[in-house]
Amino acid sequence: MEFKTLTPLTLGRAVQERRSELGLTQQQLADQAFVSRHWLIDLERGAEGASIGKVLMVLHVLGLDTVLREKGV
Repeated sequence: MEFKTLTPLTLGRAVQERRSELGLTQQQLADQAFVSRHWLIDLERGAEGASIGKVLMVLHVLGLDTVLREKGV
């Protein structure tokens, strides 16, 4: 799975898609990432203002990497 243009909405969709692939419920992922289910629901819906630390923890639990590079490279 790769999302080239990262917005809160595409990030949320990526999290939801990966969570489903792994067969995790929202509550299971929330528990493993030490966030509330409500917070995870907001993330998956693309709500803005999520804590970067919490986002990175969710991505870690899902086995997803973050890659930053110059556009067009």
